[in-house]
Amino acid sequence: MNLACSVCNTDLPTDFGADSEFSACPGCRVQLRAESFPALYKPQRLGESARPVVDANDASCFFHPEKQASTACEGCGRFLCALCDLDVNGHHYCPQCLRAGRKKELFESYRVSYASMALFCAAIPLLIWPLTLVTAPLSLFFAIWGWNKSPSLTGRKRRLSAIAAILLSLLQVAAWVAVFTGLFHKLTRG
Repeated sequence: MNLACSVCNTDLPTDFGADSEFSACPGCRVQLRAESFPALYKPQRLGESARPVVDANDASCFFHPEKQASTACEGCGRFLCALCDLDVNGHHYCPQCLRAGRKKELFESYRVSYASMALFCAAIPLLIWPLTLVTAPLSLFFAIWGWNKSPSLTGRKRRLSAIAAILLSLLQVAAWVAVFTGLFHKLTRG
């Protein structure tokens, strides 16, 4: 894949932008900066090719009957050649099951961040303090409930958010206990 100047469309040398500094285009002399990934310049690697069926006793691919099956689809059980085998986190699927799985949300694409919910429930109601009577216990519940849940799909654990939510919620609960205790003592004495 070649990079081209955005002004004159001249092909840029393969080492253009390797130092991440501005350089002059060889065609129009405009100062350009290009950032690219090293994989851009590596030759493409072809996938494994499917083997032809050698023996009548060998299973053949459902989609390519002339190719030898290498595995079975975990979704539908069809035999698949190396070309049709789609490995998703160590599980093997055919193209149709993978497509159907995306439509049915077979594959996880979202996780609830209980720590973020807990921090939201603890912090936002401080602007309208009477809401903390409800949101502080709710925040404690979310933080504790989500403590051992799977992290977000980005891999970040939200322990710091959960700890902040727990501390803020406990302070709010303690403040409400102090308010209600003070009111109780005031009513009983006077």
